[in-house]
Amino acid sequence: RVPPGAEGLPEGMKNDLVELISETEEIRELRFERLPTVELLGPQRLRQRVRNLVDEELEDVVADNALYDLLGLIPPDTDLREAILELYGDQVTGFYDGEAATLVVGTGGDEFTELEKATLVHELTHALTDQHLGFDDRYQEMIDAEEYDAASSYITLIEGDAVSVEYDYVASLPENRLNLYYDEIMGVDPGAWNTAPGYLRDSLAFPYIQGEVFVTDLLDSGGYQAVNEAYRAVNLSTEQVIRTRDFGRDLPLDVELRGVTVPGYTETVHSTWGELGFRLLLGQFLEEEVSARAAEGWGGDSYRQYHDGSGEAVLVLEYRGDTPADGSELADALAAYIPAALDTGEPTEEGNALVARGEDNIWIRREGPNVTLVMASLTSVFDEVLATVNR
Repeated sequence: RVPPGAEGLPEGMKNDLVELISETEEIRELRFERLPTVELLGPQRLRQRVRNLVDEELEDVVADNALYDLLGLIPPDTDLREAILELYGDQVTGFYDGEAATLVVGTGGDEFTELEKATLVHELTHALTDQHLGFDDRYQEMIDAEEYDAASSYITLIEGDAVSVEYDYVASLPENRLNLYYDEIMGVDPGAWNTAPGYLRDSLAFPYIQGEVFVTDLLDSGGYQAVNEAYRAVNLSTEQVIRTRDFGRDLPLDVELRGVTVPGYTETVHSTWGELGFRLLLGQFLEEEVSARAAEGWGGDSYRQYHDGSGEAVLVLEYRGDTPADGSELADALAAYIPAALDTGEPTEEGNALVARGEDNIWIRREGPNVTLVMASLTSVFDEVLATVNR
């Protein structure tokens, strides 16, 4: 059962692939209906391939660059496109292309290293689960519909599933091979990881780290049947993968947010920030306990992002907590985030809201469990948006 694309490999590598396919099937308790194509690339070719693929997905990167500047999530003058390309190009050792049913893995020689074998198991798991559970099409539909929080929860399940299988495979290695695996891990050059903005690193790492925790909880509760059923769940949110007990129960609330007209600006995104979004935002500037507590009361939200085509951005967000106390905690955390993250002073009370003006302009209003957030990089635009929001 040598997979397509591997026919010309040395016999040892073909035999390894056959064994890895069998071990992946055994651990994941599924069988390939048809073997995926395997494409092996040298390190530089893989890096360029990853950069090209990621670049194709960065359609709104100029608008996102302006938004991240507005939120204080990246250092001044950061080229967000290049930072993302460097991070992914440096960190990705393999990927699964669902559209082509192909797994692409980097390899540096005429035999697989232990780390490369583990990477192959990870990507084989993606190919196997996609065949049986059809996750790739559904994930792409979420992205196309701008259901970004739901997509984040779904990719956390997908990556957690593959990480869990990979870890089980690694745990089964004899001691001599396990030591080689860990030697390779320790020898990996962190490269762009150490220089990338923390927000990008945390966003990239979350699906793998929390995904493994989430899938382990599912396995403990109902084995792979529970994991398979999770792929079919609806009304997904990152809240549900952060706390497995909430999965399928604490469903996200619908929050309506009407659009505003900002002369010279275009609405680039209308989506949901989600509990993960608030954790990542607040966690860059506040203690982990504070940011987690403020985010965990999330019930639902809706946000709209606007961009003027160059470097100016507007964000309007409506949040709804599970309780009025949750609204208070988030508003307090946002008030603490302002001076920690941005070139503004402490927010002051203006009517029923907190306002801070400076290089970035912020307005926070809490009404029971609801919190409204308005941010704009230009004060004149900020005042105009506020007048619309307050009508």
